[in-house]
Amino acid sequence: MKEDKTLKIESMYDYQHDILGIRVVGGYKYKESVELEEGVMLDFNKDNIPIALEILDASKVLNIPNKQCLSNRKNIQMNISISDEIIKVCLEVVVKIHNKEETMSVNSSTINYINAPTMQTELASI
Repeated sequence: MKEDKTLKIESMYDYQHDILGIRVVGGYKYKESVELEEGVMLDFNKDNIPIALEILDASKVLNIPNKQCLSNRKNIQMNISISDEIIKVCLEVVVKIHNKEETMSVNSSTINYINAPTMQTELASI
């Protein structure tokens, strides 16, 4: 039987400020944030492991016509790939738009200037 190495995450959405937050379930000590693109921040713990993602103006970044859709998100999957040179996040959020489930995505990356260790991980909502 294949071991599931997917980390569990939880998400929150602040409708008033249009901020989507996603974090790994568990107790972690925050160290620093890396801006992947304007308004998309990836947080790392003291061991340089990614633990959270915050998206400002989330409905615009995810190209969702009505931000109310983010309040009723169905599923979130996030892949994080870190090499010696680049930190890359691929995020998919399933929302209902006009009573139809749609998968909206964002792909962001930046230079690995914090020297985070090379890794590949998948995060999924619970």
